Amino acid sequence: MPSAWIWGTLFLVFIGGFILYVLSVDTPSSKEARENVPAAPSPPDVDPVMETGKYRIARNYQVVLSTQAFVNYPFGLRVILPTEPPESRPQARRDFQESDYHSWPQAVGDDPQLVVKSGRIEFDAEEAEPPIKVELQFTREAFEMIQTSEEQVLWQDRDVVYSFWLNPLTAQEHLLAAAISRVTAREETARSELATIPLAVSVTHFPIRLR
Repeated sequence: MPSAWIWGTLFLVFIGGFILYVLSVDTPSSKEARENVPAAPSPPDVDPVMETGKYRIARNYQVVLSTQAFVNYPFGLRVILPTEPPESRPQARRDFQESDYHSWPQAVGDDPQLVVKSGRIEFDAEEAEPPIKVELQFTREAFEMIQTSEEQVLWQDRDVVYSFWLNPLTAQEHLLAAAISRVTAREETARSELATIPLAVSVTHFPIRLR
């Protein structure tokens, strides 16, 4: 009887050891099963607006003007913040022709010698469509203007266009600049400049043709 109990105990120890051995061996089937287990999904990217409380604004700009002007003949200058990149817009430039003198002055959209300067502004804002200000900077002796600055909302779904008319006062090359700034609520930081675009305009007297 005691021998039967001993043999039974040894049998149970053998069975337990065999089970532990099988569990500890890394068989190909068990390894493949572990590799096929799908990985836990990574957490979604954190929305920068939710994380910082601000919107990241990035927008291209274009400055369109004529480099040739005449004394006391107003000409147009536009600053455009388009919704699409400038590369996708048609190139608006051709050579200045003598026949163009006869129809001067004319609307800025039909300017015969357009020059386009392009760039990009990027900044953080508290709102998705912040107000943006454009201001023309020049000396009083160079140009006469009714309005030197304009403020508009930077709409997401449309082009934003700032239009100015300048009247040259003297015949020489004049330098000016178009400053693009964001407008904030606090008075002490009411103007935060984003880009300043230097420009040059050659002003001459209007040619008179003798018959």
